[in-house]
Amino acid sequence: MVYKKHGMQQKYKAGEATQYISRKHARKKLQLTLADFRRLCILKGIYPREPKNRKKAGKGAASNRTYYFMKDIQFLLHEPLIDKFRSHKAFLKKMRKAEGRRDWDKADQVRATRPNYKLDHLVLERFPSFNDALRDLDDALTMIFMFARIPKSSTVHAELIENCRRLKFEWLNYCIHAQCVKKVFVSIKGYYYQVEIQGETITWMVAHEFAQEHNEDVDYRVMRTFTEFYTAVLSFTMYRLYTGANLKYPPIALDAEEAKGNSQQADMEALTMELRKTKQDEENEDDIEALAAAAEDVNLQKAIEVEKLEREQRNIFKGIKAFISRECPRAPLALLIRSLGGEVSWDGELYPGATFEMDDDCVTHLIIDRPTAPQKLGRLAVQPQWVFDSVNFKAQMPTDDYVPGQELPPHLSPFVKENDYHPPEHDILQAKARGEDPGLGQEDSDFSEDEDSGDSEEEGAEDSQPAKKAKISSEMAKREVKQAKLDKKDPKIDVIDAEQRKLSKAAQTNKKRKRLLERIETGERRQKGRVDKLTAKRVKIDADSKTKKAESKKANKKAGKV
Repeated sequence: MVYKKHGMQQKYKAGEATQYISRKHARKKLQLTLADFRRLCILKGIYPREPKNRKKAGKGAASNRTYYFMKDIQFLLHEPLIDKFRSHKAFLKKMRKAEGRRDWDKADQVRATRPNYKLDHLVLERFPSFNDALRDLDDALTMIFMFARIPKSSTVHAELIENCRRLKFEWLNYCIHAQCVKKVFVSIKGYYYQVEIQGETITWMVAHEFAQEHNEDVDYRVMRTFTEFYTAVLSFTMYRLYTGANLKYPPIALDAEEAKGNSQQADMEALTMELRKTKQDEENEDDIEALAAAAEDVNLQKAIEVEKLEREQRNIFKGIKAFISRECPRAPLALLIRSLGGEVSWDGELYPGATFEMDDDCVTHLIIDRPTAPQKLGRLAVQPQWVFDSVNFKAQMPTDDYVPGQELPPHLSPFVKENDYHPPEHDILQAKARGEDPGLGQEDSDFSEDEDSGDSEEEGAEDSQPAKKAKISSEMAKREVKQAKLDKKDPKIDVIDAEQRKLSKAAQTNKKRKRLLERIETGERRQKGRVDKLTAKRVKIDADSKTKKAESKKANKKAGKV
Protein backbone atom coordinates (compact mmCIF):
# COMPACT_ATOMS: atom_id res chain seq x y z
CA MET A 1 0.00 0.00 0.00
CA VAL A 2 1.22 3.49 -0.83
CA TYR A 3 0.71 6.11 1.86
CA LYS A 4 0.21 9.70 0.80
CA LYS A 5 0.26 12.96 2.68
CA HIS A 6 -0.93 16.18 1.07
CA GLY A 7 -0.98 14.45 -2.30
CA MET A 8 2.69 13.29 -2.06
CA GLN A 9 4.07 9.79 -1.48
CA GLN A 10 5.79 9.36 1.88
CA LYS A 11 9.34 8.11 2.02
CA TYR A 12 10.26 4.61 3.19
CA LYS A 13 6.66 3.43 3.44
CA ALA A 14 6.86 0.96 0.55
CA GLY A 15 9.41 -0.98 -1.45
CA GLU A 16 12.74 -2.16 -0.08
CA ALA A 17 12.42 -0.09 3.07
CA THR A 18 9.56 -2.33 4.21
CA GLN A 19 10.90 -5.58 2.74
CA TYR A 20 14.18 -5.62 4.72
CA ILE A 21 15.06 -5.19 8.38
CA SER A 22 18.46 -4.79 9.98
CA ARG A 23 19.80 -7.27 12.50
CA LYS A 24 19.65 -4.72 15.31
CA HIS A 25 15.97 -4.03 14.78
CA ALA A 26 15.25 -7.74 14.32
CA ARG A 27 16.84 -8.55 17.69
CA LYS A 28 14.88 -5.74 19.31
CA LYS A 29 11.68 -7.04 17.76
CA LEU A 30 12.32 -10.60 18.98
CA GLN A 31 13.89 -9.51 22.32
CA LEU A 32 16.84 -11.88 21.93
CA THR A 33 20.56 -11.60 22.53
CA LEU A 34 22.96 -11.82 19.60
CA ALA A 35 23.97 -15.41 20.47
CA ASP A 36 20.36 -16.60 20.77
CA PHE A 37 19.35 -14.76 17.59
CA ARG A 38 22.19 -16.32 15.63
CA ARG A 39 21.35 -19.76 17.03
CA LEU A 40 17.66 -19.40 16.19
CA CYS A 41 18.43 -18.31 12.61
CA ILE A 42 20.73 -21.30 12.09
CA LEU A 43 18.15 -23.76 13.37
CA LYS A 44 15.35 -22.23 11.32
CA GLY A 45 17.44 -21.87 8.15
CA ILE A 46 17.17 -18.08 7.92
CA TYR A 47 20.19 -16.26 6.50
CA PRO A 48 21.09 -12.61 5.80
CA ARG A 49 20.02 -11.11 2.49
CA GLU A 50 21.67 -8.50 0.33
CA PRO A 51 19.23 -5.77 -0.80
CA LYS A 52 19.49 -4.25 -4.26
CA ASN A 53 19.72 -0.74 -2.84
CA ARG A 54 21.24 -0.58 0.64
CA LYS A 55 20.36 3.09 1.07
CA LYS A 56 16.67 2.46 0.49
CA ALA A 57 16.69 -0.66 2.65
CA GLY A 58 18.39 1.29 5.45
CA LYS A 59 15.91 4.20 5.14
CA GLY A 60 18.54 6.64 4.02
CA ALA A 61 21.52 5.14 5.87
CA ALA A 62 23.93 3.31 3.56
CA SER A 63 26.08 1.96 6.40
CA ASN A 64 27.45 -1.57 6.51
CA ARG A 65 24.54 -3.38 8.13
CA THR A 66 23.28 -6.94 8.03
CA TYR A 67 19.77 -7.21 6.60
CA TYR A 68 17.10 -9.89 6.74
CA PHE A 69 13.75 -10.29 5.06
CA MET A 70 10.96 -8.76 7.13
CA LYS A 71 8.72 -11.78 6.44
CA ASP A 72 11.40 -14.11 7.86
CA ILE A 73 11.58 -12.15 11.11
CA GLN A 74 7.79 -12.09 11.37
CA PHE A 75 7.89 -15.85 10.82
CA LEU A 76 10.19 -16.17 13.86
CA LEU A 77 7.79 -14.35 16.17
CA HIS A 78 5.69 -17.47 16.70
CA GLU A 79 8.58 -19.93 17.12
CA PRO A 80 8.23 -22.00 20.33
CA LEU A 81 12.03 -22.23 20.68
CA ILE A 82 12.11 -18.58 21.81
CA ASP A 83 10.23 -19.50 25.00
CA LYS A 84 12.68 -22.37 25.53
CA PHE A 85 15.63 -19.98 25.21
CA ARG A 86 14.08 -17.61 27.75
CA SER A 87 13.31 -20.40 30.20
CA HIS A 88 16.90 -21.65 29.83
CA LYS A 89 18.18 -18.18 30.64
CA ALA A 90 16.00 -18.10 33.77
CA PHE A 91 17.34 -21.53 34.69
CA LEU A 92 20.93 -20.27 34.45
CA LYS A 93 20.09 -17.30 36.73
CA LYS A 94 18.63 -19.63 39.37
CA MET A 95 21.69 -21.88 39.17
CA ARG A 96 24.10 -18.97 39.61
CA LYS A 97 22.08 -17.67 42.53
CA ALA A 98 22.02 -21.04 44.31
CA GLU A 99 25.72 -21.70 43.71
CA GLY A 100 26.60 -18.16 44.84
CA ARG A 101 24.83 -18.75 48.15
CA ARG A 102 26.45 -22.20 48.42
CA ASP A 103 23.03 -23.75 48.83
CA TRP A 104 23.89 -27.09 47.22
CA ASP A 105 20.53 -28.68 47.95
CA LYS A 106 18.78 -25.86 46.14
CA ALA A 107 21.30 -26.12 43.29
CA ASP A 108 20.51 -29.82 42.89
CA GLN A 109 16.79 -29.08 42.83
CA VAL A 110 17.25 -26.39 40.18
CA ARG A 111 19.52 -28.65 38.13
CA ALA A 112 16.78 -31.29 38.05
CA THR A 113 14.42 -28.75 36.43
CA ARG A 114 16.69 -27.96 33.52
CA PRO A 115 14.51 -27.25 30.45
CA ASN A 116 14.99 -29.42 27.37
CA TYR A 117 13.82 -28.87 23.83
CA LYS A 118 13.51 -30.93 20.67
CA LEU A 119 14.03 -30.05 17.04
CA ASP A 120 11.53 -32.51 15.58
CA HIS A 121 9.17 -29.83 14.29
CA LEU A 122 12.07 -28.02 12.59
CA VAL A 123 13.10 -31.16 10.70
CA LEU A 124 9.56 -31.65 9.40
CA GLU A 125 9.26 -27.95 8.61
CA ARG A 126 12.49 -27.67 6.61
CA PHE A 127 12.22 -31.07 4.87
CA PRO A 128 8.63 -31.81 3.83
CA SER A 129 9.60 -35.05 2.05
CA PHE A 130 12.20 -37.73 2.74
CA ASN A 131 14.04 -37.11 -0.53
CA ASP A 132 14.51 -33.46 0.50
CA ALA A 133 16.31 -34.64 3.63
CA LEU A 134 18.51 -37.04 1.62
CA ARG A 135 19.35 -34.31 -0.87
CA ASP A 136 20.60 -32.04 1.93
CA LEU A 137 22.82 -34.58 3.74
CA ASP A 138 26.15 -33.53 2.18
CA ASP A 139 27.06 -30.84 4.71
CA ALA A 140 25.39 -32.74 7.54
CA LEU A 141 27.54 -35.85 7.07
CA THR A 142 30.74 -33.84 6.67
CA MET A 143 30.08 -31.94 9.90
CA ILE A 144 29.04 -35.02 11.87
CA PHE A 145 32.09 -37.02 10.73
CA MET A 146 34.29 -34.10 11.76
CA PHE A 147 32.72 -33.72 15.23
CA ALA A 148 33.01 -37.48 15.78
CA ARG A 149 36.80 -37.09 15.96
CA ILE A 150 37.12 -33.78 17.81
CA PRO A 151 38.28 -34.02 21.46
CA LYS A 152 35.85 -32.70 24.04
CA SER A 153 36.29 -29.22 25.49
CA SER A 154 34.28 -26.46 27.13
CA THR A 155 32.63 -25.56 23.82
CA VAL A 156 32.26 -29.11 22.42
CA HIS A 157 30.52 -31.39 24.90
CA ALA A 158 31.15 -35.10 25.23
CA GLU A 159 27.46 -35.91 24.73
CA LEU A 160 27.47 -34.29 21.27
CA ILE A 161 30.66 -36.11 20.27
CA GLU A 162 29.26 -39.48 21.35
CA ASN A 163 26.03 -38.85 19.44
CA CYS A 164 28.02 -38.00 16.31
CA ARG A 165 30.09 -41.19 16.67
CA ARG A 166 26.95 -43.28 16.96
CA LEU A 167 25.38 -41.73 13.85
CA LYS A 168 28.65 -42.06 11.96
CA PHE A 169 28.90 -45.84 12.43
CA GLU A 170 25.18 -46.32 11.82
CA TRP A 171 25.53 -44.53 8.49
CA LEU A 172 28.62 -46.50 7.43
CA ASN A 173 27.03 -49.83 8.31
CA TYR A 174 23.92 -48.94 6.34
CA CYS A 175 26.06 -48.01 3.31
CA ILE A 176 27.72 -51.43 3.56
CA HIS A 177 24.37 -53.18 3.78
CA ALA A 178 22.81 -51.21 0.89
CA GLN A 179 25.96 -51.49 -1.32
CA CYS A 180 25.42 -47.93 -2.48
CA VAL A 181 29.03 -46.64 -2.71
CA LYS A 182 29.69 -45.25 -6.19
CA LYS A 183 32.85 -43.11 -6.07
CA VAL A 184 35.79 -42.38 -3.80
CA PHE A 185 38.74 -40.01 -4.07
CA VAL A 186 41.75 -39.65 -1.78
CA SER A 187 43.09 -36.11 -1.51
CA ILE A 188 45.37 -34.24 0.85
CA LYS A 189 42.31 -33.11 2.83
CA GLY A 190 40.80 -36.54 3.29
CA TYR A 191 38.50 -39.07 1.64
CA TYR A 192 35.63 -37.99 -0.60
CA TYR A 193 32.80 -40.55 -0.79
CA GLN A 194 29.73 -40.60 -2.98
CA VAL A 195 26.73 -42.88 -2.53
CA GLU A 196 23.38 -43.13 -4.26
CA ILE A 197 20.32 -43.79 -2.08
CA GLN A 198 16.79 -43.81 -3.50
CA GLY A 199 17.90 -41.89 -6.57
CA GLU A 200 19.64 -39.13 -4.58
CA THR A 201 23.41 -38.61 -4.84
CA ILE A 202 25.13 -37.84 -1.53
CA THR A 203 28.77 -36.71 -1.32
CA TRP A 204 30.69 -36.05 1.87
CA MET A 205 34.28 -35.76 3.08
CA VAL A 206 36.06 -37.59 5.90
CA ALA A 207 39.34 -36.23 7.24
CA HIS A 208 42.45 -38.38 7.57
CA GLU A 209 42.86 -40.18 10.88
CA PHE A 210 45.26 -37.83 12.59
CA ALA A 211 45.17 -36.36 16.07
CA GLN A 212 42.82 -33.37 16.08
CA GLU A 213 43.50 -30.23 18.08
CA HIS A 214 41.21 -27.32 18.86
CA ASN A 215 41.86 -24.25 16.77
CA GLU A 216 41.26 -21.03 18.66
CA ASP A 217 40.44 -19.14 15.46
CA VAL A 218 37.34 -21.29 14.84
CA ASP A 219 34.03 -20.39 16.46
CA TYR A 220 32.89 -23.81 17.65
CA ARG A 221 29.64 -22.42 19.04
CA VAL A 222 28.29 -21.72 15.55
CA MET A 223 29.47 -25.11 14.28
CA ARG A 224 27.96 -26.77 17.34
CA THR A 225 24.57 -25.24 16.54
CA PHE A 226 24.73 -26.56 12.97
CA THR A 227 25.79 -30.00 14.25
CA GLU A 228 22.92 -30.04 16.75
CA PHE A 229 20.41 -29.65 13.93
CA TYR A 230 22.28 -32.05 11.64
CA THR A 231 22.21 -34.80 14.28
CA ALA A 232 18.43 -34.44 14.55
CA VAL A 233 18.08 -34.66 10.75
CA LEU A 234 20.37 -37.69 10.44
CA SER A 235 18.63 -39.48 13.33
CA PHE A 236 15.28 -39.25 11.53
CA THR A 237 16.95 -40.26 8.25
CA MET A 238 18.65 -43.31 9.74
CA TYR A 239 15.41 -44.50 11.35
CA ARG A 240 13.60 -44.20 8.02
CA LEU A 241 16.39 -45.95 6.08
CA TYR A 242 16.74 -48.83 8.54
CA THR A 243 13.02 -49.47 8.84
CA GLY A 244 12.54 -49.15 5.07
CA ALA A 245 15.26 -51.79 4.50
CA ASN A 246 13.62 -54.20 6.99
CA LEU A 247 16.40 -53.67 9.55
CA LYS A 248 16.19 -53.23 13.29
CA TYR A 249 16.89 -49.75 14.59
CA PRO A 250 18.93 -49.00 16.60
CA PRO A 251 21.26 -51.74 15.33
CA ILE A 252 22.65 -52.32 18.84
CA ALA A 253 20.13 -53.66 21.35
CA LEU A 254 19.76 -51.16 24.19
CA ASP A 255 18.58 -53.73 26.71
CA ALA A 256 21.34 -56.29 26.02
CA GLU A 257 23.86 -57.40 28.57
CA GLU A 258 26.97 -55.33 29.08
CA ALA A 259 29.38 -57.86 27.59
CA LYS A 260 27.19 -58.52 24.60
CA GLY A 261 26.71 -54.78 24.09
CA ASN A 262 30.45 -54.19 24.14
CA SER A 263 31.05 -56.88 21.50
CA GLN A 264 28.26 -55.46 19.31
CA GLN A 265 29.69 -51.97 19.69
CA ALA A 266 33.16 -53.21 18.72
CA ASP A 267 31.81 -55.01 15.64
CA MET A 268 29.80 -51.96 14.64
CA GLU A 269 32.77 -49.62 14.92
CA ALA A 270 34.94 -52.12 13.04
CA LEU A 271 32.37 -52.20 10.19
CA THR A 272 32.11 -56.00 10.39
CA MET A 273 28.67 -56.17 12.02
CA GLU A 274 25.83 -57.90 10.20
CA LEU A 275 22.69 -55.79 10.61
CA ARG A 276 19.69 -57.61 12.04
CA LYS A 277 16.43 -57.84 10.10
CA THR A 278 12.97 -57.50 11.57
CA LYS A 279 11.65 -60.40 9.48
CA GLN A 280 13.11 -62.76 6.94
CA ASP A 281 12.03 -62.40 3.33
CA GLU A 282 13.22 -64.15 0.21
CA GLU A 283 13.70 -62.52 -3.18
CA ASN A 284 12.85 -64.61 -6.21
CA GLU A 285 14.86 -62.97 -8.99
CA ASP A 286 14.74 -66.04 -11.25
CA ASP A 287 10.95 -65.93 -11.27
CA ILE A 288 11.03 -62.32 -12.52
CA GLU A 289 13.42 -63.25 -15.33
CA ALA A 290 11.27 -66.24 -16.31
CA LEU A 291 8.17 -64.04 -16.29
CA ALA A 292 9.88 -61.47 -18.50
CA ALA A 293 11.04 -64.15 -20.94
CA ALA A 294 7.56 -65.66 -21.08
CA ALA A 295 5.89 -62.30 -21.62
CA GLU A 296 8.42 -61.40 -24.34
CA ASP A 297 8.46 -57.82 -23.11
CA VAL A 298 11.47 -56.09 -24.64
CA ASN A 299 11.45 -53.14 -22.25
CA LEU A 300 11.23 -55.42 -19.23
CA GLN A 301 14.11 -57.54 -20.49
CA LYS A 302 16.22 -54.41 -21.03
CA ALA A 303 15.45 -53.28 -17.49
CA ILE A 304 16.50 -56.68 -16.16
CA GLU A 305 19.78 -56.51 -18.10
CA VAL A 306 20.51 -53.08 -16.65
CA GLU A 307 19.72 -54.39 -13.17
CA LYS A 308 22.06 -57.33 -13.74
CA LEU A 309 24.88 -55.00 -14.77
CA GLU A 310 24.33 -52.80 -11.71
CA ARG A 311 24.29 -55.89 -9.49
CA GLU A 312 27.62 -57.01 -10.93
CA GLN A 313 29.09 -53.56 -10.33
CA ARG A 314 27.87 -53.66 -6.73
CA ASN A 315 29.67 -56.98 -6.19
CA ILE A 316 33.04 -56.46 -7.88
CA PHE A 317 34.83 -57.71 -4.72
CA LYS A 318 32.62 -60.76 -4.28
CA GLY A 319 34.66 -63.81 -3.28
CA ILE A 320 37.62 -61.68 -2.15
CA LYS A 321 38.98 -61.99 1.38
CA ALA A 322 41.41 -59.16 1.95
CA PHE A 323 43.76 -58.76 4.89
CA ILE A 324 44.61 -55.12 5.65
CA SER A 325 48.10 -54.47 6.93
CA ARG A 326 48.58 -52.23 9.94
CA GLU A 327 50.06 -49.27 8.03
CA CYS A 328 47.06 -49.00 5.67
CA PRO A 329 43.93 -46.93 6.42
CA ARG A 330 41.62 -49.56 7.88
CA ALA A 331 38.23 -47.81 7.98
CA PRO A 332 38.10 -46.58 4.32
CA LEU A 333 39.30 -49.92 2.94
CA ALA A 334 36.88 -51.89 5.10
CA LEU A 335 33.97 -49.68 4.01
CA LEU A 336 34.74 -50.00 0.30
CA ILE A 337 35.54 -53.71 0.21
CA ARG A 338 32.58 -54.76 2.35
CA SER A 339 30.12 -52.48 0.53
CA LEU A 340 31.07 -54.15 -2.77
CA GLY A 341 30.70 -57.74 -1.65
CA GLY A 342 34.12 -58.59 -0.18
CA GLU A 343 35.34 -59.60 3.27
CA VAL A 344 38.10 -57.91 5.27
CA SER A 345 40.18 -58.57 8.33
CA TRP A 346 43.21 -57.12 10.09
CA ASP A 347 45.51 -57.67 13.04
CA GLY A 348 43.24 -58.52 15.97
CA GLU A 349 45.80 -57.26 18.49
CA LEU A 350 45.55 -53.70 17.14
CA TYR A 351 41.82 -53.38 16.35
CA PRO A 352 38.82 -55.44 17.46
CA GLY A 353 36.51 -57.13 14.99
CA ALA A 354 39.06 -59.21 13.06
CA THR A 355 37.50 -62.25 11.35
CA PHE A 356 40.55 -64.20 10.08
CA GLU A 357 44.34 -64.16 10.27
CA MET A 358 46.82 -63.13 7.59
CA ASP A 359 48.26 -66.65 7.17
CA ASP A 360 44.90 -68.30 6.61
CA ASP A 361 44.48 -70.15 3.33
CA CYS A 362 41.22 -68.30 2.60
CA VAL A 363 43.01 -64.92 2.20
CA THR A 364 43.05 -63.94 -1.47
CA HIS A 365 44.53 -60.41 -1.27
CA LEU A 366 47.01 -58.78 1.07
CA ILE A 367 46.67 -54.98 1.10
CA ILE A 368 50.04 -53.62 2.15
CA ASP A 369 51.83 -50.30 1.77
CA ARG A 370 55.47 -51.37 2.05
CA PRO A 371 58.27 -51.81 -0.50
CA THR A 372 58.14 -55.59 -0.10
CA ALA A 373 55.45 -58.02 1.00
CA PRO A 374 55.56 -61.57 2.40
CA GLN A 375 54.88 -64.03 -0.39
CA LYS A 376 52.46 -66.91 -0.21
CA LEU A 377 51.08 -69.21 -2.87
CA GLY A 378 47.55 -68.25 -3.95
CA ARG A 379 47.63 -64.79 -2.32
CA LEU A 380 48.07 -61.49 -4.19
CA ALA A 381 49.78 -58.49 -2.59
CA VAL A 382 48.50 -55.08 -3.73
CA GLN A 383 48.75 -51.49 -2.63
CA PRO A 384 45.68 -49.66 -1.19
CA GLN A 385 45.15 -47.62 -4.37
CA TRP A 386 44.02 -50.82 -6.13
CA VAL A 387 40.84 -50.74 -4.05
CA PHE A 388 40.11 -47.06 -4.77
CA ASP A 389 40.68 -47.37 -8.52
CA SER A 390 38.58 -50.52 -8.71
CA VAL A 391 35.68 -48.72 -7.05
CA ASN A 392 35.92 -45.74 -9.41
CA PHE A 393 36.18 -47.83 -12.60
CA LYS A 394 33.53 -50.35 -11.38
CA ALA A 395 35.71 -53.38 -12.05
CA GLN A 396 38.74 -55.12 -10.58
CA MET A 397 41.85 -53.43 -11.91
CA PRO A 398 44.82 -55.59 -13.01
CA THR A 399 47.05 -56.21 -10.00
CA ASP A 400 50.29 -55.98 -12.02
CA ASP A 401 50.30 -52.17 -11.75
CA TYR A 402 49.72 -52.20 -7.97
CA VAL A 403 52.42 -54.60 -6.79
CA PRO A 404 54.19 -53.40 -3.59
CA GLY A 405 57.24 -51.31 -4.39
CA GLN A 406 56.10 -50.47 -7.93
CA GLU A 407 55.30 -46.95 -9.12
CA LEU A 408 51.54 -46.52 -9.04
CA PRO A 409 49.41 -45.15 -11.88
CA PRO A 410 47.94 -41.69 -11.25
CA HIS A 411 44.96 -41.59 -8.90
CA LEU A 412 42.41 -39.63 -10.95
CA SER A 413 39.39 -37.88 -9.51
CA PRO A 414 36.07 -39.50 -10.49
CA PHE A 415 34.19 -36.27 -9.75
CA VAL A 416 34.69 -34.92 -13.27
CA LYS A 417 31.89 -34.20 -15.70
CA GLU A 418 31.79 -35.73 -19.16
CA ASN A 419 32.47 -32.41 -20.90
CA ASP A 420 35.45 -31.58 -18.68
CA TYR A 421 39.07 -32.38 -19.42
CA HIS A 422 40.12 -36.01 -19.07
CA PRO A 423 43.84 -36.83 -19.07
CA PRO A 424 45.09 -39.62 -21.38
CA GLU A 425 45.67 -41.87 -18.36
CA HIS A 426 41.92 -41.97 -17.79
CA ASP A 427 41.31 -43.78 -21.09
CA ILE A 428 44.21 -46.16 -20.40
CA LEU A 429 42.90 -47.11 -16.95
CA GLN A 430 39.38 -47.46 -18.30
CA ALA A 431 40.59 -49.83 -21.00
CA LYS A 432 42.45 -51.89 -18.40
CA ALA A 433 39.31 -52.08 -16.26
CA ARG A 434 37.43 -53.50 -19.26
CA GLY A 435 40.21 -56.04 -19.84
CA GLU A 436 41.31 -54.48 -23.14
CA ASP A 437 44.79 -53.67 -24.38
CA PRO A 438 45.29 -49.93 -23.78
CA GLY A 439 48.05 -49.78 -26.42
CA LEU A 440 50.95 -49.33 -24.06
CA GLY A 441 54.42 -49.42 -25.49
CA GLN A 442 53.70 -47.19 -28.48
CA GLU A 443 55.76 -44.37 -27.04
CA ASP A 444 58.63 -46.74 -26.36
CA SER A 445 58.49 -47.95 -29.96
CA ASP A 446 58.52 -44.34 -31.14
CA PHE A 447 61.54 -43.68 -28.97
CA SER A 448 63.30 -46.77 -30.34
CA GLU A 449 62.54 -45.71 -33.90
CA ASP A 450 63.95 -42.24 -33.22
CA GLU A 451 67.06 -43.75 -31.66
CA ASP A 452 67.55 -46.16 -34.55
CA SER A 453 67.20 -43.35 -37.06
CA GLY A 454 69.65 -41.22 -35.07
CA ASP A 455 72.18 -44.03 -34.86
CA SER A 456 71.87 -44.76 -38.56
CA GLU A 457 72.45 -41.09 -39.41
CA GLU A 458 75.53 -40.97 -37.20
CA GLU A 459 77.05 -44.15 -38.58
CA GLY A 460 76.18 -43.46 -42.25
CA ALA A 461 77.69 -46.70 -43.43
CA GLU A 462 74.63 -48.89 -43.43
CA ASP A 463 72.06 -46.40 -44.77
CA SER A 464 72.19 -45.42 -48.42
CA GLN A 465 70.64 -42.60 -50.39
CA PRO A 466 67.83 -44.72 -51.98
CA ALA A 467 66.79 -45.95 -48.55
CA LYS A 468 66.61 -42.39 -47.25
CA LYS A 469 64.58 -41.30 -50.28
CA ALA A 470 62.18 -44.21 -49.79
CA LYS A 471 61.78 -43.30 -46.11
CA ILE A 472 61.10 -39.65 -46.95
CA SER A 473 58.59 -40.62 -49.62
CA SER A 474 56.76 -42.93 -47.19
CA GLU A 475 56.55 -40.12 -44.62
CA MET A 476 55.19 -37.73 -47.27
CA ALA A 477 52.63 -40.34 -48.28
CA LYS A 478 51.49 -40.66 -44.67
CA ARG A 479 51.11 -36.89 -44.38
CA GLU A 480 49.17 -36.78 -47.65
CA VAL A 481 46.82 -39.49 -46.39
CA LYS A 482 46.23 -37.60 -43.15
CA GLN A 483 45.57 -34.42 -45.10
CA ALA A 484 43.13 -36.28 -47.32
CA LYS A 485 41.25 -37.48 -44.26
CA LEU A 486 40.95 -33.93 -43.02
CA ASP A 487 39.79 -32.77 -46.44
CA LYS A 488 37.02 -35.35 -46.47
CA LYS A 489 35.33 -33.58 -43.56
CA ASP A 490 32.46 -31.50 -44.84
CA PRO A 491 32.70 -27.98 -43.42
CA LYS A 492 29.13 -27.19 -44.41
CA ILE A 493 27.69 -29.05 -41.43
CA ASP A 494 29.28 -26.69 -38.88
CA VAL A 495 28.20 -23.67 -40.89
CA ILE A 496 24.62 -24.94 -41.09
CA ASP A 497 24.52 -25.60 -37.33
CA ALA A 498 25.88 -22.13 -36.58
CA GLU A 499 23.32 -20.50 -38.89
CA GLN A 500 20.48 -22.46 -37.32
CA ARG A 501 21.53 -21.40 -33.82
CA LYS A 502 21.82 -17.80 -34.97
CA LEU A 503 18.33 -17.88 -36.51
CA SER A 504 16.80 -19.50 -33.42
CA LYS A 505 18.48 -16.87 -31.24
CA ALA A 506 17.18 -14.04 -33.46
CA ALA A 507 13.68 -15.53 -33.39
CA GLN A 508 13.66 -15.50 -29.59
CA THR A 509 11.43 -12.60 -28.56
CA ASN A 510 11.50 -13.07 -24.81
CA LYS A 511 14.38 -11.01 -23.40
CA LYS A 512 14.80 -13.16 -20.31
CA ARG A 513 15.11 -16.31 -22.37
CA LYS A 514 17.48 -14.58 -24.77
CA ARG A 515 19.73 -13.51 -21.89
CA LEU A 516 19.55 -17.03 -20.49
CA LEU A 517 20.63 -18.44 -23.85
CA GLU A 518 23.53 -15.98 -23.99
CA ARG A 519 24.67 -17.00 -20.50
CA ILE A 520 24.52 -20.66 -21.46
CA GLU A 521 26.60 -20.03 -24.58
CA THR A 522 29.10 -17.99 -22.58
CA GLY A 523 29.48 -20.82 -20.08
CA GLU A 524 29.99 -23.33 -22.87
CA ARG A 525 32.67 -21.17 -24.46
CA ARG A 526 34.48 -20.77 -21.15
CA GLN A 527 34.32 -24.50 -20.49
CA LYS A 528 35.65 -25.26 -23.96
CA GLY A 529 38.44 -22.74 -23.45
CA ARG A 530 39.47 -24.40 -20.17
CA VAL A 531 39.47 -27.84 -21.77
CA ASP A 532 41.51 -26.62 -24.77
CA LYS A 533 43.99 -24.90 -22.48
CA LEU A 534 44.54 -28.03 -20.40
CA THR A 535 44.81 -30.19 -23.51
CA ALA A 536 47.46 -27.92 -25.06
CA LYS A 537 49.34 -27.85 -21.78
CA ARG A 538 49.38 -31.64 -21.60
CA VAL A 539 50.54 -31.97 -25.23
CA LYS A 540 53.43 -29.62 -24.52
CA ILE A 541 54.43 -31.53 -21.38
CA ASP A 542 54.36 -34.85 -23.25
CA ALA A 543 56.47 -33.43 -26.10
CA ASP A 544 59.06 -32.03 -23.67
CA SER A 545 59.28 -35.29 -21.74
CA LYS A 546 59.63 -37.24 -24.99
CA THR A 547 62.52 -35.11 -26.23
CA LYS A 548 64.25 -35.23 -22.83
CA LYS A 549 63.94 -39.00 -22.71
CA ALA A 550 65.33 -39.36 -26.23
CA GLU A 551 68.24 -37.02 -25.48
CA SER A 552 69.07 -38.87 -22.26
CA LYS A 553 69.07 -42.22 -24.06
CA LYS A 554 71.31 -40.87 -26.83
CA ALA A 555 73.70 -39.42 -24.26
CA ASN A 556 73.85 -42.74 -22.41
CA LYS A 557 74.61 -44.59 -25.66
CA LYS A 558 77.38 -42.15 -26.56
CA ALA A 559 78.88 -42.49 -23.09
CA GLY A 560 78.77 -46.28 -23.43
CA LYS A 561 80.54 -46.17 -26.78
CA VAL A 562 83.26 -43.90 -25.45
